[in-house]
Amino acid sequence: LGGGNRLNRHEYVFPNGSRIVLGGLDDQNRYYGSDWDMIVLEEAVQFRWKDVEPFLGSLRNGKMGFHAMIYATNPDAPANWVNKRAEAGLAKRMECKLIDNPSLYDAKTRRWTEKGRQFMGTLSRYSGVAHERHVLGKWRGAEGAVWQNFDERVHVIDVLPPDIVEYRASVDWGFSDPGVIQVWGLDREKRMVL
Repeated sequence: LGGGNRLNRHEYVFPNGSRIVLGGLDDQNRYYGSDWDMIVLEEAVQFRWKDVEPFLGSLRNGKMGFHAMIYATNPDAPANWVNKRAEAGLAKRMECKLIDNPSLYDAKTRRWTEKGRQFMGTLSRYSGVAHERHVLGKWRGAEGAVWQNFDERVHVIDVLPPDIVEYRASVDWGFSDPGVIQVWGLDREKRMVL
């Protein structure tokens, strides 16, 4: 509000002296010595925590009366650092659902707008983990998983069947692709459980 002046490709300066500076983490060292009141990371799950953490020391400008680092993102794998920081209470999670967007959903009529119906039609193409993440807003899947439909709730068992009498392992060291170790349990009938 008040007409920011775009002086160059990555900075807006406002009449009150406020600045919005756009930058990437391709060379984050250029920002480490700077002073900010707020830092916003778009699609934060795409960054590594070790690249983001040094910016905490840059939250020291003191002009707004508070400091904040905002991780804007879609959900990703449950083990992603963004989710882990929120679960540990180190970041406050503020969820926004599709129905929170008034251009997509009319809260008074409790119906999707025309734009919302079109967008939901586009999202209906998602399946499995992608559907749970991008449509339902759930943190699902395995980070770095080869199979996008991996779901820990379905594909991981807590207790082995009691009749396992033998174990075998197979290994693919993964020199060019992800490595894997499989442990197989065999029962007396030679039936195998992965």
